[in-house]
Amino acid sequence: MAGGIRVWLGTNNFSKTDAPYFPEITIVRDVPTDYTPYLINGLLEA
Repeated sequence: MAGGIRVWLGTNNFSKTDAPYFPEITIVRDVPTDYTPYLINGLLEA
């Protein structure tokens, strides 16, 4: 059962040309569930 999902992305920490960038988003659902499409739908809405 999951009450939410956190997704994060990261750039290359060792790049000499680009600054590190680590965006993230957290989706919290009202009712914990194990129904994957419900959780994915929340991510798509975000």
